[in-house]
Formats: sequence, C-alpha cells, structure tokens
Amino acid sequence: MTPSGSAEVSASAMSTTAPALGLLMLYVVSIVVNGLVSTGKGVPLTNKDIAFTHPTYLSPPPFAFAIWGVIYLLVGAFCIVQALPRVVGLPHLAPLRPYVALALACNCGWLFLFGHELFWTSFLVICSYLAALFKIVSLVRLDLVDWDAPSYAVRLLAHCAFAANASWVTVATLLQLQLNLLDEGYFASADLSVAMLLVAVALGVWRAFVAADLPWAAVSAWALYAIRSNQQPGSDWGCLPAICESCKAGAQRICSNGRALPLGWAAACAGKLRGAPADRCVLPRSAAVASTCSAGVALVALALVAGVVRGLRATRAAKREGDPGYRHM
Repeated sequence: MTPSGSAEVSASAMSTTAPALGLLMLYVVSIVVNGLVSTGKGVPLTNKDIAFTHPTYLSPPPFAFAIWGVIYLLVGAFCIVQALPRVVGLPHLAPLRPYVALALACNCGWLFLFGHELFWTSFLVICSYLAALFKIVSLVRLDLVDWDAPSYAVRLLAHCAFAANASWVTVATLLQLQLNLLDEGYFASADLSVAMLLVAVALGVWRAFVAADLPWAAVSAWALYAIRSNQQPGSDWGCLPAICESCKAGAQRICSNGRALPLGWAAACAGKLRGAPADRCVLPRSAAVASTCSAGVALVALALVAGVVRGLRATRAAKREGDPGYRHM
C-alpha cells in the first residue's frame, strides 16, 4: 500500500472512530447529569417532588422508575460496544450515532427543564427524544427471531437498548402531557386516561407482533403494571402526606396557586380543609384505568407470542425458498 493509501485508510478510520468515541463520552456526561439531577443538584425540584404533587391517572409509583437502571445499562453497553475496534466500522452503526447522540442530549436537556418547571418546553424536548428513539429502532430494523441477519449480535444490543427506551418514553410522554394539563388547571379524567393508555397498548401490541419485540413489550407491560398498582388500595397516590411533603421540598406553582383540589394544594397542606384527616387521599381510584392496564398487559403478551410464531414461520419459509437476501439490510 502506498503512503497516500495508508493516509486515506487512517483518515477513514478516524472519521469513524471519532464519532464513536464522542458518543461514548456523551453517554458518560448523560449519566453524570442524571446522577446530579436525581439528587437535586442543578435543579430546584427533583422528578420525585414534581411527580407526587402532580398525581394523574397515568402516574406510576416510585418503584417503576427502577426501569431506568436497566435502560441506562443497555444504552451504556451499546455505547461501549459501538466504539470497540472490531465493531466501530460496521455499516449498520454509522446511521444510528447521530440519533443516539440526539436522544442522549434530549435526555439531559429534559431533566434540567423539567426540574425548573418549564413543563411545556420540556414537553417539546421529550417529544424530540421520543422521535429520536423511534428513528433508531426503525434504522436498526431487526426482527428478533431473524437470527441470520447480518451483525445480529450488535444490532440486537442496539435494538434492546433503544426499543426498551422508546417503550418507556412513550408512556412518559403521555404522562407528561397529563402533568402539564394538571399544572394548567385541568385534571385529565379517567376516561381520557384510558384512551391515552390505549395508545401505549396499541404501540406495544404492534411492536410485539411485527418484530417479536420482547424489550418493547416487556417495558410496556412493566409500565402498565406500575400504573395499575397506583390505582389499588394502599397506594399513596393522591394522598395528602406524600403530596404535602413534596410541596415542602421546594416552591411549586401547584402548591401555592390557591386552586381547588386537585389543581392546587395550598389549602389542603395548610390544614384548612374542614374535616380532612391528615392522611386523606383526595383522588378516587379508577377501576377503568386499572382494568385497562390489566387488559393491556394481557394483549401485549399475546401479541408477543403471536409475533414470535409469525417470525419463525416467515424465517423458515424464506429459508425453504432459498432467498439469500431475506431480511438483510
């Protein structure tokens, strides 16, 4: 190889390696930002404080957010693997990197905006975040039962990371819309909440059936289960102790606006509601929301089974026909 040829190869390798390393660094930054914001550093309010003071029918209990640990681990694994020397140049990865970078940037931006009660601006950011995740999943374009697809292992990792992320952010986007409306003075009814839940269920069923998408289906089921648990007796959803404690954590508009319950908590937390015990749960549970969540989990599970069967049959049929380009990108 001539010196000029070596230089071209080196330049080509750098043009691939630099974005890969940049993406890995951006992931590290996003983890640091998440850690700081979750402890109240850099923002006046944590997500938990805002969530308790804005109870909606799509609100999950705190334990549900443990799913972020799984999502961040998967995304981190992808960011590490895509920068490895033997993987960095795979053609399937180059189109993903700009959208992964956009998703990580939106994640960080949303945390700061939401923590400063810039709810509508943060809503635009979370919509952009969701769009980037949808784009990543569409670019990976992997049917999980298509084991002969090129670069299957790397693409599987990418798919698991961002399908799980997209599934959760779908529900989070619907939740934030309800939260924003509550902050504006409108409490989304159980009927509207059921309709919004059906959007998340429909997406989960679709992904489960067309791509045997286990990560998407599993996270959808987890979100639905968590939302359902908040509508069960014994949860602290819509109860004054948790709400008023969060109101003490920082100045929030909904804690001081003087509106009637559940659009404002000033009077309730000041003890001015006649005959209101300290542990009063001011919002009624919804059997319709709980039933929709239960039915949604069952539908997603059934769609996943059907999707696996469909995928296996299609793969076998393609192999019998001897199609060498079956499902290959």
